[in-house]
Amino acid sequence: MIEAPPNGMPQFYPSLTYRDALAAIAWLKDAFGFEELMVHTGEGERARQVEHAELRFGTGVLMLGSPRPDRRWQDQQTPYSYVADVDGHCARAKAAGAKVTTEPHDNDYGGRGYAVQDLEGNEWFFGSYVPGTD
Repeated sequence: MIEAPPNGMPQFYPSLTYRDALAAIAWLKDAFGFEELMVHTGEGERARQVEHAELRFGTGVLMLGSPRPDRRWQDQQTPYSYVADVDGHCARAKAAGAKVTTEPHDNDYGGRGYAVQDLEGNEWFFGSYVPGTD
């Protein structure tokens, strides 16, 4: 059984990549009424790039960012799901034949996480970080 996140937060979080993430954030707020929870921009050459952002819409949270050359999945829509036991969940995915692309690790923004490809190569992220609680 998958353990629910704390404080009634959602279990599943969509994550999108935008070529102009700052413009997308402004548009999502204006067009749909999203509420900005956090926006972390890069440094130096990436100063106008969004490394990570979270926007609330009702009880849901959308995560988004700018493309990065070190992320091969940058042109995909990548779902993120909360799991309490990151290492155990990763072991389960491996046992089922999933290709782990990023081993479980501690994130600099909190929690642990890992990345895996499904049967058709779609990237999925699982972690113990709960978006929208910062």
